[in-house]
Amino acid sequence: MVLEYWLTEGGYSATGALLDYIIENHIASPRLANRAASQNISVFELLNKILESMVQDLNSPFLVALTKDIHVLRDFHGKRSPIANPKLKGVVCGLTLDTSEKLMALLYLAIV
Repeated sequence: MVLEYWLTEGGYSATGALLDYIIENHIASPRLANRAASQNISVFELLNKILESMVQDLNSPFLVALTKDIHVLRDFHGKRSPIANPKLKGVVCGLTLDTSEKLMALLYLAIV
């Protein structure tokens, strides 16, 4: 910061915490963690592999198109900038009763 100048800050204060929350609390998390450990890779690497295979299997034109039916308002811990509002709450729209690793991968993608 420099005196007499404005500073603009961007970003989400809880993105990492939100990713941890989704991954740790999804019902497929233990299965996914075991699969990742057996392949000696991180859960994130396995999620990315699942997403890559889904792009191929579903003939998706690009990766982000997989989340066309899942929408996330990431303000689970308020909003810092550019218009701060610490009382905002997050929303995940488009959830189904699907408990698969594929849906977990889609939630991960929608949040990142």
